[in-house]
Amino acid sequence: MFIFLTSGTHDYMERIFNKNHNHGTKLVYMYNMDHALLLQESAKKTIFQLPRKYEILESEHHLPNEGFAALHYIPVNDDNRERFEYRLKNRGKIIHGADGFVAIRVLRPIKNDSYIILTCWKNEETFKDYKASNRFALEFGELEKLKEMVKIDIRAPYFTTYKIGIDKDEDEGNQKNDIP
Repeated sequence: MFIFLTSGTHDYMERIFNKNHNHGTKLVYMYNMDHALLLQESAKKTIFQLPRKYEILESEHHLPNEGFAALHYIPVNDDNRERFEYRLKNRGKIIHGADGFVAIRVLRPIKNDSYIILTCWKNEETFKDYKASNRFALEFGELEKLKEMVKIDIRAPYFTTYKIGIDKDEDEGNQKNDIP
C-alpha cells in the first residue's frame, strides 16, 4: 500500500479533490496558511500527475475526512535506512493511547530521503495537548535515540501541521515547525 502526496494552491487542490474523492480511493484534503496538500492512499496507480510516493510501513486506523494532521519529516540517508527502519519498527508506540489520537501512517520515501510519520487528531487542541505532554517527549525522545543509535548525520527533523477537510474559512493550521 502506498501514500501519494501532491500540493498546490487551495483552489486547485480543492478542485482535484472534488473531482476525484468518490472514485474508490481514499483521498484526504489538508490545508494550512501556505498551501493545500492532497493525500491519496492506494495500492493502485495515483490520480496525481507529479506525486511524491511513499510506502506505508505502519498503519493504524482509517484516515479521517476532518480533523487535524501533523506530518513529521525525518531525513535519513540511504546508508542508514535499514537500521533506522529496524529501530523505528521496534520503538514504543506511545502515541497510540493519546487522547484525541485518530490515525497514524509511518511512510518510507520512494525517491527522496525524508520518512514521514503522519498522525491524525480529532482537532488542533488535542494535538497541542499531546505535544505538551510527556507522551510527546517520550515518543520524539525515542526518535532522537534512533538518530543517535544509527549515527545518522541528517538535517534536523521537522513537522508541518494541517487542518483536514474542505472548510478553509476556519482558523488555519500552523506552518513548518522545528521539533524540540
